Amino acid sequence: KLRLAAMLHDIGKIAIPSTILKKPARLTAQERKIMQAHCVLGASIYSQMRNESPLEEMAYQVTLHHHQKWDGSGYTGSADVPVLKGEAIPLAARVVAVADVLDALTSQRCYKDAWPFTKSFGEIEQLSGTAFDPEIVRAVMEIRETILAVNSRSPDE
Repeated sequence: KLRLAAMLHDIGKIAIPSTILKKPARLTAQERKIMQAHCVLGASIYSQMRNESPLEEMAYQVTLHHHQKWDGSGYTGSADVPVLKGEAIPLAARVVAVADVLDALTSQRCYKDAWPFTKSFGEIEQLSGTAFDPEIVRAVMEIRETILAVNSRSPDE
C-alpha cells in the first residue's frame, strides 16, 4: 500500500501551472503558495474514496501530509487543514517525506544540479528531529547501501 500511495503523492501537481513547475529559478512567495497547494489538491482526488479501502485512505494521508515536518513547521497547502507535528503526522506520510526529499536532492531539476548521495544522506541526517522523524532517518541510514544499489540499477538519464 505504501509503495502505491508514495507513487501518487504528488498527483496534485497536475493542477499546478507548468510555468511554476518548470521554473528554472527560485519561486516567488506567491508561486510557492500555489505550489504548496498541490498537497490539498491531490488529497481532494482521494477525499471521496478515502473510506473505501486502506489504500485510498493511505494515499489520501500521504498526499495531504507529505510536507508536514516533525517540528510542526511544514504545510498542507490549505489554511483549513491544520499543520501537524511529531507522531501526529501519519506514519506513511513521514516515510514518504524522507524518500521524497532524498529523491529531490539526488535528482537533476531545471533549477538545480543533482547532489551526490553522500551529501544527500548527510542533509537527511542534519534534518533529523526537525524536518524528519528521527526513527525513520535512522532506518533509512541503516539501508543506505540498499538504496544505492537500487538506484544504480535505474540511474537518471
